[in-house]
Amino acid sequence: MGSFAATLNAAEKAEFIINDDPFIFRNKKLIPTEKYTPQELQKKIGKADGSSNKENFIEIFYKDEGVAFLFDNKNYFCGFSFFFMKEDMKPVKIYGLEITKDDTYQSIRKKIKDLNITYNLYEQEGNNHVIDMEFVSKKFGKVNTTIVCSRYEKQNVLLVAILYMDIANK
Repeated sequence: MGSFAATLNAAEKAEFIINDDPFIFRNKKLIPTEKYTPQELQKKIGKADGSSNKENFIEIFYKDEGVAFLFDNKNYFCGFSFFFMKEDMKPVKIYGLEITKDDTYQSIRKKIKDLNITYNLYEQEGNNHVIDMEFVSKKFGKVNTTIVCSRYEKQNVLLVAILYMDIANK
């Protein structure tokens, strides 16, 4: 168990890395326990491509990178989503679990088993497959990770969502 954060490496083979380092996006640090209004976020890291208001969250989208930042109704940074439908999406690495745009439902399950991570599977007729797991961070508490895979053909990864549960539930 360690603190939780993520890094976006700006190198040619950029990837999101979820580990004990600060979350860095476009060479700027974002701290999950801090507040950011949508305006402050855009001033800090650049203009967003869009936003949406959900019941309990505000999402701020950066389409070029394939990421959306989640903020609770008090403007606390509480998570993000990575969109793997993007053709040039770079890998995401979460506590050693690397997810690429070419991964499938079966390959993700194998990687999770190899890393000995406890997880739940949700397979419902007519719906996409969902893999749900929880990491525990000393700094941020429960960190829920959800991986959504297509139910069609190769069953590729569509979305990876990460939510800091202790922040989101305050």
